[in-house]
Amino acid sequence: MEVIEGLVQIDTVYDRSLWVDQEKYVQSIGGDKTRVRLLDVVDTDGLSLYQLRDHGLKGNIQGKLTGELRDYIMSFFQKDLSAEVYPEEVPERWEGERRMITVNSYERNPLARKQCIDLYGAECQVCKMNFEDTYGEVGEEFIHVHHIKPLHEIQKAYHVNPKEDLIPVCPNCHAMLHWKENGVYLTVEELKERLKMKLSTL
Repeated sequence: MEVIEGLVQIDTVYDRSLWVDQEKYVQSIGGDKTRVRLLDVVDTDGLSLYQLRDHGLKGNIQGKLTGELRDYIMSFFQKDLSAEVYPEEVPERWEGERRMITVNSYERNPLARKQCIDLYGAECQVCKMNFEDTYGEVGEEFIHVHHIKPLHEIQKAYHVNPKEDLIPVCPNCHAMLHWKENGVYLTVEELKERLKMKLSTL
């Protein structure tokens, strides 16, 4: 989460069932509030309350993260666990029979992704697809973010520049950027040119 406004007075829906301590529940009703927005989500048992307690959580789960607990939680967000990331290469595709395929995983920064979308907007920078315009509210802010220089070529940790290193693209264009032609990936500009040429023939 990102704090976007601190100490605000807002109407809040209070749910007694979420509180263990009745006295703290009553105290919370009149307290100051903070407005936050969601940056990223992961769905994993590794962030269950039991796991957090095993990695340093004491007391309430809100508050400033430090030490072992912070390192443990952030380890989930430095990896991209969403379906939006394309593996760099999967050599074979199988149907029916179960097989294990191993691909390299590279750490990604969810805050850099957010800053990239803030800069460019949630619109594909190749084909101009905007999911909210096409599908309505369900498509709001949906977009993939592509690393202009593939992480597997960098082979080390580096400081991501959201304006120069990342670019928002739709899933179709993202797939094409990860699809080799004669053993070479197309650049964003090359893919734009291909699309422009194709549209001119229609």
